[in-house]
Amino acid sequence: MDLANKLGDPARVDASLSDLARGVVGSEILRIAAQIRASKAAGAEICNLTVGDFDPAQFPAPAALLDGMRAALAASSGCAKRSPASTRVIWASSIRWNRC
Repeated sequence: MDLANKLGDPARVDASLSDLARGVVGSEILRIAAQIRASKAAGAEICNLTVGDFDPAQFPAPAALLDGMRAALAASSGCAKRSPASTRVIWASSIRWNRC
């Protein structure tokens, strides 16, 4: 993304930054992750172990674990033990919120 037109003269912008800000270097792991995503988008077959959770298509959760989670959720009447405000967006489609 070219921000030159949005931020103004590059020399003026650079002069406004601290030495610390000028020395910030991008994360190597994020750079590698971006390369892997680009390779996958180009059709390369890759097992991505760089950032975040493992791909469930390659490393599915064990059936016994999933069954246990479903049973625990059913036993609690669908009530998670966390506040709805912090998790509602993530879980809204799969959990019926009840006041615990």
